Amino acid sequence: MGPAGGARGGGEQRLPEGSATETVYGLIRDGKHGECIKFLSAELSAAPSSRPALSLLGYCHYHVGDYDAAAAMYDQLSRLFPEAGHWGNSKGGAALLPETLNLKP
Repeated sequence: MGPAGGARGGGEQRLPEGSATETVYGLIRDGKHGECIKFLSAELSAAPSSRPALSLLGYCHYHVGDYDAAAAMYDQLSRLFPEAGHWGNSKGGAALLPETLNLKP
């Protein structure tokens, strides 16, 4: 994730310098996906092609039930990093949607 700082305009908060990974994974561990989305969105604003931010945003959006946003993150990942080849499919990450996986959120 990109460089961090304090509060930013638009209500976005960047993660404190040196604590991005610990903070994000702590929020995910604690089930605070919505709060994590706020921080990761600020990171993505600073670095629009951040592979970690896109991937974790997709994960968090999925866990709050915003499947369209999750699919959009995975679609962007597949376009930016086609060599990875496991972000979803050409239908915008539809392979990760619960009805495709037969999962109930």
